[in-house]
Amino acid sequence: MVIDEATIQFEQYRWFNYWHSTNNYEAYVNYLDTIGPDKLVAISIGAECGGFNPSQEMIDKLHEFGSAYIDSVGWGTSWFLLGKLGAPIGSVPEAFSRTEPV
Repeated sequence: MVIDEATIQFEQYRWFNYWHSTNNYEAYVNYLDTIGPDKLVAISIGAECGGFNPSQEMIDKLHEFGSAYIDSVGWGTSWFLLGKLGAPIGSVPEAFSRTEPV
């Protein structure tokens, strides 16, 4: 979900299905490339992440939004990020679990 930081207004939502379309990582990175530094993004991966680990390109891109835990996401994990382009890694609200939803 994309939120305008100045107005805190919802702007758009996208869903990337990794369970049935395991090669969506490139599309996800391309979408993140369209989000500017004046926006907030709320991103989550629930449970299995389609059984695949995020691509290195996707991990690198999510580091640009401040994620510290994206490196740990994989099969059976849950993850949430409220990020912003240009945020230092670990400086934004984020949650990760190997055992339960976040």
